[in-house]
Amino acid sequence: LLQYAPRMMALVRQANAAVGSSAEGEPSEEAQRYIAEHVKVTVGDESRVTLQVGAIPLMLQGRDPRE
Repeated sequence: LLQYAPRMMALVRQANAAVGSSAEGEPSEEAQRYIAEHVKVTVGDESRVTLQVGAIPLMLQGRDPRE
């Protein structure tokens, strides 16, 4: 879990920035690019994303989902 923490925190910061810039109207161009890229990646790799989401309960228990 700890090896994923820096990457996940970066994604959280990006998501927060996109939401913040969209709070008062249309998202900024940067936020639009961020959202479009993550939607493309998520849709293009749906099976991997689904596996990662399914692994969250195990990681929260401190277990490695690969075991």
